[in-house]
Amino acid sequence: VKRKLRELAEETGESAQFAVEEHGQAVVLYREVSHGGVYSRGRVGRRFYMHQTAAGKALLSQFSDQWVREILDQHGLPASTPHTVDDGEALFDELDEIRERGIAFNDEESTEGLRAVGVPVAGPDGDVLGAFAVAGPTHRIEGDRFDNEIPDVIRSVVNELELNLAYA
Repeated sequence: VKRKLRELAEETGESAQFAVEEHGQAVVLYREVSHGGVYSRGRVGRRFYMHQTAAGKALLSQFSDQWVREILDQHGLPASTPHTVDDGEALFDELDEIRERGIAFNDEESTEGLRAVGVPVAGPDGDVLGAFAVAGPTHRIEGDRFDNEIPDVIRSVVNELELNLAYA
């Protein structure tokens, strides 16, 4: 994971994180910041509400609706910015979209001025292990770079990692 995270940071020129779910929150396990990347609140060990981050939403998309409801019952849907999804129905609609496309987006939902793209990582048995995310300032992560370029880079890195985990 650490090597792939370094690759992601270098290839995108941004900050990259790997997060897992613990007690209904997203926890950053590893982080790499490229030479030109910006530092954010996503430091190692930091906990986030899962609905506020790209990695957290990528993780939520892999859980059953019942488990997501339990997480929401425990932690709620507090807004960190005016852009945070704070409505349960809207979140479930977004999770359906994430399941379809395999990509989660954070458009200034955890920090104003910051966008992120997240992709879940599955183990050989199909269970979600965590999620990779790439984050950067809105003026650099926009348009096709936000919608396609960064998602494609993350998907290729996750694909390689999942193959290595399955056949190592």
